[in-house]
Amino acid sequence: MMLILWGVPELAQHIQKEKASEERRQLRYLLRPIHFDLINLNRDFAEINCLAYSYADKAGVDFDDLFNADFLRRLAFACAYRWGLVIEMLIEAFVACLLAGDSKVTIGHFETAYWRINGGNKGFTPFSPDDYEEAFDPEKLLENLSQED
Repeated sequence: MMLILWGVPELAQHIQKEKASEERRQLRYLLRPIHFDLINLNRDFAEINCLAYSYADKAGVDFDDLFNADFLRRLAFACAYRWGLVIEMLIEAFVACLLAGDSKVTIGHFETAYWRINGGNKGFTPFSPDDYEEAFDPEKLLENLSQED
């Protein structure tokens, strides 16, 4: 069994404090921190595409209509360029697709996933407007995504 903790840098700082605690010194033997760089589409385009298709295949949905650079940029942007959040968004969108009884995933499924994860206005997500980079602040997106309920 493996516990994976991912999120924001504050989480790593908290774990480091726990590792240093004398009372929890065994924790340091159980942890292996791994850091993922932010998504850089110039470098990671093929990887994010492969990830999307892998999860789509596992879910049994068709991702072909969304395979394009614009969509993958929007996906990375909507997830504040964090790998873990992209994975969460993909899973949520594919679940939305399946729950709707659809076999092809659409922008609408990603809008539903965004709303379920991030909250806010159902009709206002980074997946629709042409000016999404001006309409949304990536740091604010991350802040909203990392808030506790």
